Amino acid sequence: MRKIITLFLLVVFTPAIFAKGVGFVPYYSQSFWTQSSEGAFRYGNYGFINPATLAMTNRNESFFMINDKNRNFEKPDYGFFSGGKYFGSGVVRYDFSGKSFYDIRYSFGFGNREFGMGFGYAAISGDNPFGYRPSYIVGLLWRPLPYISAGYIYRSNFRNLNEEHVGELAIRPIKNYPLTFYIDGAASNLDDYKKVKWSAGLNYEVLDGIRIGGRYFSDERLSIGIDVSFGYFALGSVVSAPSKDNFNQATNAYLVRFSPLDRSIIYDAFLSKQKVAKLELKGSLQPESSLLSILFPFPSKYTTIYDVLKKLDAIQQDREIKELYLNITDFTASYSDMWEIREKLAQLKASGKKVVIFSESYNIRNYHLATVADEIILEPLGEVTIEGFSSSRSYYKKFMEKYGLGFEEIRLFKYKSAAESFSRTNFSEGEKEQREEYIDDLFNLAKTDIKTARNLSDSEFDDILNSLIITANKAKEKKLIDRIHRWDKIDTLIKFNNKDYVISNERIRFEDFTTIDNRWGEQDRKIAIVYAEGVCDLETGISGRKLSKVLESILESKKYEAVILRVNSPGGSAFASDLVAETTRRYKGKKPIIVSQGSVAASGGYWLSMDADTILATPITVTGSIGVIASYIYNKGIMDSLGITYDVVKRGEHSDLGNAISLPFIGIGLPARNFTDEELSQFKGLISDFYGDFVNKVAKGRNADSATIGNIAQGRIYSGAKGKSIGLVDEIGGIDKAIEIAKKKINFKKNDVLKIDEFWPQSNIPFDFNFEAKAKEINIFPKEISNDIKFRINNNGKPLHILPFDYYDLIK
Repeated sequence: MRKIITLFLLVVFTPAIFAKGVGFVPYYSQSFWTQSSEGAFRYGNYGFINPATLAMTNRNESFFMINDKNRNFEKPDYGFFSGGKYFGSGVVRYDFSGKSFYDIRYSFGFGNREFGMGFGYAAISGDNPFGYRPSYIVGLLWRPLPYISAGYIYRSNFRNLNEEHVGELAIRPIKNYPLTFYIDGAASNLDDYKKVKWSAGLNYEVLDGIRIGGRYFSDERLSIGIDVSFGYFALGSVVSAPSKDNFNQATNAYLVRFSPLDRSIIYDAFLSKQKVAKLELKGSLQPESSLLSILFPFPSKYTTIYDVLKKLDAIQQDREIKELYLNITDFTASYSDMWEIREKLAQLKASGKKVVIFSESYNIRNYHLATVADEIILEPLGEVTIEGFSSSRSYYKKFMEKYGLGFEEIRLFKYKSAAESFSRTNFSEGEKEQREEYIDDLFNLAKTDIKTARNLSDSEFDDILNSLIITANKAKEKKLIDRIHRWDKIDTLIKFNNKDYVISNERIRFEDFTTIDNRWGEQDRKIAIVYAEGVCDLETGISGRKLSKVLESILESKKYEAVILRVNSPGGSAFASDLVAETTRRYKGKKPIIVSQGSVAASGGYWLSMDADTILATPITVTGSIGVIASYIYNKGIMDSLGITYDVVKRGEHSDLGNAISLPFIGIGLPARNFTDEELSQFKGLISDFYGDFVNKVAKGRNADSATIGNIAQGRIYSGAKGKSIGLVDEIGGIDKAIEIAKKKINFKKNDVLKIDEFWPQSNIPFDFNFEAKAKEINIFPKEISNDIKFRINNNGKPLHILPFDYYDLIK
């Protein structure tokens, strides 16, 4: 509706700008339809009088006004006004002695809720009995504190330079309290203060959405206004009398305002519709694409987990929405992210909404998500596969030997298994043990939630688990789903009052449920979410150098009261990890720092986390792996196979260590020899020192002793649930819970408004390791290990805090 009105004003009235006889309506000649001075009531008139108010407007609104000045609605004055952030337009029709003309204005404003500036153009079209001319408007609005608002308007026409100055001052005795006192004045000549006209009054929001006001003018006129909000629209009236003793000659202006959801104590009693949200989650969750979505805002594409949670928040806060129909067919996310969405849907259900989930097929991960719903729907030709969980790993020791590649695993700790794919032919004892424990944690979580949600016995669950594929009809028989239906026919299930009313993705916006017009100044309580995504590296992955600088600037900034560091990293370079952790350590205690561990925050990813005030993980998060490992790939016959010879001269016993032969067609260099026994011993000592440093830093960050951390370290991974039980994690939860904890730490009040800014310092998408070798693929290597080998060669012999790359199979 608002967009239609704005378009109408632009198309119909633009030609009037160039019409003959355009002009200048004085400030107080417009008071018969305004409830107060421009800066003292909501968003004023959307820039029609003071363009600077558009800087304070956060949403599109519009209203229609009509005035019965003849007390019989014969040739009344009326107007349309529409505006949003930065732009507004309006037109008022005036009638004088049978002659009518139009005051048409276009306004632009910029700034923030503390200071705004705006410019407007005014034109007159029609009979123009007063000979008005074109004019321009400059407006300022300053709200340095929650208690004060000061405005200034300058207006002049283009031909004879007649001008008008308007000043206004509004005061609120109590912060954000809905009682406002104001005074304003207007003069054509600032030198003659005796000719200044003025008015004074007050506004009072008696109850949410019920606003009354009174205004007294220096020429003894008096006006009384009322505005009653019904949620998405409001009705209002302004009664204007020549004096307090002549109300029998008063005229009435009537207003209808259309807006996003406004405060209203009577909203629930006037719910015009019972709505259904029909939401489709599509694509994958990647922070990098959030930046792209600013330029390419496709409404059906979600970007971060926080984007999805915000959308569900909007549904939860819309009191008209009674049901959510959620399609997860084309949605891909890590199991950890799905758990976070499941938790949010549980909150939505607890608020009284019905949740219905649809998919064309279910596996154990998205079915686990779906079991939170009141109703699960499956495509008629779909299937359910509750396959359980497994974890496998490929080993390449014999492969490496076959092609003449030597591999030295420098491993001191039982569970630090990042390099064993190339040094063994099967699981090591520690690797098998930790994988089995992690798989058990995943399986038991899914089993417990599914059984509880679907009221299944152990035997019924085991029967489902051991059924490879369950068709739609069988799934319904086994109580796994509630209904068989197609998504394109889903509207046939949505009925309220015999009339369908469905809102889809693009119409569900969290911003529509935040009313800020009652607040003056920049009062947002701000926190930042900073994403640490990918391998720990200085330039790629988490982009350690850039991430530490971004984190430092946010922690230094007075704008942000808390920081949430979202960690999705398997580790990597100790230097890159510690560069970021050092920033956290330096500011710890000065500002709340909360870590939300996503799918994986282990090894170097845990290093990023360990100094936070609070660490959260989902039950599914891969965390821990406090340990260090190194590996070394070298020539062990590949030179002979390829007919390559090598010679060297050196000064210094170890100077040729790492000297590489260049392998043709491969684009990588390969060390010509392995470590000597003495070199290997020194490297093991280096790893031991790195490990001791890691353990001590974790102990300090977690306020524990080193012996305690040493007992749970040794490179061992844990699920988030297990991590909490042993003290590596403080709370089980996702980014939503991290926000709640941040709010408590900054003493966030009920009536405060939270603004969250997101930062993505890294230059690549999560887990895209961006290897520098860009030459042709190695034909003799399977593609699945090509990047792994290149990464290890690029970091040959370096102590690394990293997980095996194939751990992503556990969490994807």
